[in-house]
Amino acid sequence: MFKRKFDRLDYISEDFPSWSNATRNVRMMPLRIFSPETKEDVVAIIEDARKKGITVHPIGAGHSFSEAAREDYYAIRPLALTECSKYTMALKNGVLKERKHLVKVQSGIRVKCLNKKLYKMGYALNNMGAFDWQTISGAISTGTHGSGINRPAMQDQVRAVILILSSGETWQIEPLEGITDPALFNHDAGIKLVQNDDIFYSTVLSLGAMGFIYEFILEVDEKYWLEETRKILNWDTELKPALLDGRFKQW
Repeated sequence: MFKRKFDRLDYISEDFPSWSNATRNVRMMPLRIFSPETKEDVVAIIEDARKKGITVHPIGAGHSFSEAAREDYYAIRPLALTECSKYTMALKNGVLKERKHLVKVQSGIRVKCLNKKLYKMGYALNNMGAFDWQTISGAISTGTHGSGINRPAMQDQVRAVILILSSGETWQIEPLEGITDPALFNHDAGIKLVQNDDIFYSTVLSLGAMGFIYEFILEVDEKYWLEETRKILNWDTELKPALLDGRFKQW
């Protein structure tokens, strides 16, 4: 009897699985869904796809309505990539003087789990959406906004994106005036530092179209507690005038 030889890619994948998003209005059947556990797994998936002329698409927790992935393709589900740690490598003096709180976060961690890890570290996200079961990469890449009119959206907390390209190369992408000092960066670690505004802002909110996001470097806040204030306002005499003249933004 013929016995199929299984390798690492077989071990971390399913063949021809059906997949749907959380609301079940997008349904797909990729050639394979991979669940990588390491960066080497991701690179091997991409190399295999390139050899076979197959495209690769990341999928998160399924809370997007995008139908970007429709042709024959490999899907990568990064739910096993959940590490989070304080980040201090090769930072510019200005960043160190400002004592910013930076963390490196793998792309598959759900926001709910990230919040718990940050809490143990004494940190918190500056802002987040109303739902916390998304992966951090899915929430950021699909344009999730936060609450509070004077608070930034989730994308504005990103200081660098560690991206694995279709060539298998790994880039750490930052704005032109990014957090990293190029002279201190370890270029021998197999990661290329790219500080370019156009590339960075195109990658942060790209629905996974620029490559596989392996990690983010996020700027977070010290741990804090929310305070809720409720007011009953008359629409005609109080709330409507405040909306029109801008006072509502300060409440």
